[in-house]
Amino acid sequence: EQALNTLRPSPNDIVIFTYSGHGFTIPKENRKFPNLDLRSLPSQSYLDYYRNIEDIFNEIKKKGARFNLVISDCCNNDPNSSNTVGSDIAQTRSSGLGWNMENCKRLFLNDKPMSILLSSADVGEKASGNITFGGFFSYYFKVAMENHFSSFKSNVTWEDVIADARKQTSEKAELTYCSKPYIPENICRQHPIYKIAYQ
Repeated sequence: EQALNTLRPSPNDIVIFTYSGHGFTIPKENRKFPNLDLRSLPSQSYLDYYRNIEDIFNEIKKKGARFNLVISDCCNNDPNSSNTVGSDIAQTRSSGLGWNMENCKRLFLNDKPMSILLSSADVGEKASGNITFGGFFSYYFKVAMENHFSSFKSNVTWEDVIADARKQTSEKAELTYCSKPYIPENICRQHPIYKIAYQ
């Protein structure tokens, strides 16, 4: 709350907010994006200490920066569930051939101010990850972004970056079991969600 309240970006600034931790949905609220669990003690009720990532996104967006990127890598289902720890990721790498500055500008210094909200899982889904790389979505989003900075890419868009990250995340999740026993019914289903807003 203090960080959000003291955030004062200029009209040409870039604001990036990321959350990686426990997230959940409250069915009666009928919201698409997850709530962030902000409890500091196990004895506290999650209903007293949470914020929805979309509310944080809207608050940041109102501050008038040139570009806002808000990301939550967390589950979006039952408050008492835990995330899934999968096997190591085959290390996908960026092109390694240098970034094209025009591609960087096209994404982060767009002529029209914009804001992007990303979350790693749709309603009712868990977020998968492992100890080595953290959340699968965060990992694949970073790789997709770096690949679209490449000199081999042209006319890059955030839609392209996000589509690539979503595809890789969903495919990796389908190789991971969300619970035991290890049967097809328990294979993870993870479909990152997003929205893009122009000021």
